Formats: sequence, C-alpha cells, structure tokens
Amino acid sequence: TRTGKEPTPEELEKETGIAADKLEKIKGYWAETPFSLDRPVNDEDGRKFIDFLEQENVPTPYEQLVSQKWSEEVRRLLETLTPMEARILRWRFGLDNEDELTLKEIGDKYNLSRERIRQLQEQALGKIRRQIKE
Repeated sequence: TRTGKEPTPEELEKETGIAADKLEKIKGYWAETPFSLDRPVNDEDGRKFIDFLEQENVPTPYEQLVSQKWSEEVRRLLETLTPMEARILRWRFGLDNEDELTLKEIGDKYNLSRERIRQLQEQALGKIRRQIKE
C-alpha cells in the first residue's frame, strides 16, 4: 500500500488490470484458506513452502564451525587447570551447559568467600592467558 491504506477493489483493478470481482475472489480464497507450510511447492524437487521462509538467529555453517572450534579450544584450556579452577570457570561463565553463577553462589558451594572465589577465578584466567601467549 503506497498510500498507507488498504487499496479499494477498484484501485487494485486499475493497477493490475484484473477485474475487481476476480480480485475479491482471489483475496477471499487466500485470506480464508489455510494451507500447510509442509505442503510441497511442486513435485519436481520436493521443496516445501517452509523451505522458503527466512529463519532468524540461525547461525551460518561458518559461524557454527567457528563456534565449535572455540568450544574445543576452551575445553582444551580448561583441561590444563586444576579441577576446582575449571569448575569455577564453568560455573562462572556458564560453560558446558552449566548455569552462570555469581561469585557468592560458587563460594557457597565450596564454603569459601566471594573474594576467595574471585581470586581463584583470576588465577585460572591468568593461567589460560599464559597458555594462549605461548
């Protein structure tokens, strides 16, 4: 709608050259006739209507590969830490499908202060930084 309003049947007829009564029938058919998105578009290639809908927030194959490589690298780096340091980082940053926890929540699990957990986190991150620089 160029004018910002729904066009009248007469305006559509003028623009398209299709009779207004036919346009009304077509409009009524499409507006009232639901169809499955799984319905094939044609018989030749088996593609369905849903195949043509744009999917939002779906990573590209390249993005998936990069994400996988980063995940592998993070896992490798975590293996160089003590089990406690690795667990703290997993909890703190929500790695390996863990929930992100606050320093206090992690401290409660280990019966340590929030500050001590922060120190252990920094110690672990320092080890990882050194590994990356090597």
